[in-house]
Amino acid sequence: MAKKSAPREMETRLAEVTRERDAYQTVFREIEDGYVECDLAGKTENFNPALCRIVGYPPDEMPGLGYKTYLDEPNAAKAFKVFNEVFRTGVPNKAFNYEITRKDGTRRIVEISITLRKNAVGEPDGYRCIMRDVTVRRQAEMELARHKTRLEAIFRSVKDAIITVDPDLLVIDANKAAENICGISPQDMLGNIFSTCHSHCCQACHDVLVETLKRKTAIREFHVECSHKKRPHQKVSLSSAPLENQEGEFLEAVLVIRDITRLSDLEKELKERNQFHNIIGKSRKMQVVYQLLEDLADFETTVLITGESGTGKELVARALHHTGSRVFKPFVSVNCSALAENLLESELFGHVKGAFTGAIKDYQGRFQAAHTGTLLLDEIGDISPRIQLKLLC
Repeated sequence: MAKKSAPREMETRLAEVTRERDAYQTVFREIEDGYVECDLAGKTENFNPALCRIVGYPPDEMPGLGYKTYLDEPNAAKAFKVFNEVFRTGVPNKAFNYEITRKDGTRRIVEISITLRKNAVGEPDGYRCIMRDVTVRRQAEMELARHKTRLEAIFRSVKDAIITVDPDLLVIDANKAAENICGISPQDMLGNIFSTCHSHCCQACHDVLVETLKRKTAIREFHVECSHKKRPHQKVSLSSAPLENQEGEFLEAVLVIRDITRLSDLEKELKERNQFHNIIGKSRKMQVVYQLLEDLADFETTVLITGESGTGKELVARALHHTGSRVFKPFVSVNCSALAENLLESELFGHVKGAFTGAIKDYQGRFQAAHTGTLLLDEIGDISPRIQLKLLC
């Protein structure tokens, strides 16, 4: 019975080996990574279909093909150095990247790992290499690096202070402008609790960040006064916002501090100004008039200016004209009460030669003369209903 069972055991073992070989061959054929065995001179001996797809050579041209066939001189020198290092030490190399030139001339970036192959007596007789096409990944990494460089350049160059903190208020990053506005260098902020970096100020920045971290919502343009040794009288605008990843998970909070000292001072001067163009006055009502003129300056609209004679209606009209975008366009004024009805009509709308007695040439009306500019109809309340009707038409 023992003699009969031995062949069965061998058959069973042979079947297992066959299954293992078939599984190996399936993996060998189907994996996306290229596999190649080469001799010590770098000549191809064994390879899988994926390698042919990567290097672009058909299977019948691969046997005996040297690695220098698809490498330019700098990349071949790089590969030669790695092969020698693996041969000398017997230690597999860390995966490295180089650029290959396929048979059709296109270039791809590949990642390769190399191990030393030994024969039955333990002597080196070649190399085993795994090759992976990482062109798309490397292009994405390079684009990401370029994008990061651009963002860092923007981050460093803006005049607003930008500070990011984690959920525990540890400072992650700060730009150069933060030193100018906050009086502390970015290096002294990084890795520290935010509140300890600004012990000299009113802590409004800290409160804004705490509120953003607590509610996960943005805060816009919160104005406060703060100071440090180099800027004893400083006004800033604080804005903060949560930073989230693509899945919407909260990561950090960013604080933007804008120095509005100059703007605030200008606004104060504006409120206290005593003159606007040729109009003089600094009362509260005059400030309202000045602001109204600025608000209306760039609107294409009809403006009614009321007031007794001699109160400066034309000054207001001229100030309105010179404040807006029409400053370089014509300003035309007509005193409607100083002209008879028939003359006023001709003055406003113009006439052609011979239209009436004394019309010896064509005359351009004031409306046409003031086109794209400003036309002031002074004392317009004195014109006749007939002229009013023509104006409406």
